[in-house]
Amino acid sequence: MATNLPNFPTFVIQSYGGQTKNNAGVRWKKWMDKFDNMLSALDIKDDKCNKAMLLYYCGEEVYDFSDNDKAIGATRNVDEWKTNGASSR
Repeated sequence: MATNLPNFPTFVIQSYGGQTKNNAGVRWKKWMDKFDNMLSALDIKDDKCNKAMLLYYCGEEVYDFSDNDKAIGATRNVDEWKTNGASSR
């Protein structure tokens, strides 16, 4: 099933210059709310697809945490990613 995915901004953990613009947790929640709205509009309900979309759209900084989880053998479901993002390990 080929689908054209919509544009969606990646989540930036730190702003340019290494300074956080706001609390990353607050920004993550806002980003996730928007992301969940997009998934609802696309009618995506499957957890495996949901996590794949999350990791596709989240951006390199967050995706790197996913790679690290794999390297240390940790597994998290999509709800853990949505709730805690890269901070829950």
